[in-house]
Amino acid sequence: MVGNIASALEAADPANKDLYAHNAADYQKQLASLDEQYRSKLADCKTKIMVEGGHDAFDFMTSRYGITYLPTQSADPDAEPLPQRLAQLADIIKKNKIRNVFFEELESPKSAQTLANQTQTQLLPINPGETVSSDDFANNITIVQIMERNLANLRPGYNANNQRKKFVGRLWVKPRVAKRQF
Repeated sequence: MVGNIASALEAADPANKDLYAHNAADYQKQLASLDEQYRSKLADCKTKIMVEGGHDAFDFMTSRYGITYLPTQSADPDAEPLPQRLAQLADIIKKNKIRNVFFEELESPKSAQTLANQTQTQLLPINPGETVSSDDFANNITIVQIMERNLANLRPGYNANNQRKKFVGRLWVKPRVAKRQF
């Protein structure tokens, strides 16, 4: 994607072709470094189950890094979680000794807070990067920095269990295989 954007800019503004090529190469290095950080820092985590009190916004990331992703809601951001879904997730949290429930930074943490209260777990923020806070915008925070901040919360969020396979509801899941359960 970075290469395509750089090529389009170069075609539209050939006088600055070298600048676009340099910036694209620099950004691709940053993204490769970020990817390596995620791979290395999540590789030794004992639990890779992400329970998130939100609307299915982290499917790509969790699939890429072998994380079982269990959101409270479907992809529709206006949908409310069903009580049965919250009960199912609370059961999974308890059975797997999960210590954290994630919530999307700029969304209501209501569902996550309900789960955290019910299961005595800690809330941790995570940001899909599709929106930024006014503070982040004012401070010129980049998507790479947002994803680094996410990693800082993901890592402690996955160290609760020491099994090689994880029990998720009625399914045994290998840590490298992302499964979704609805």
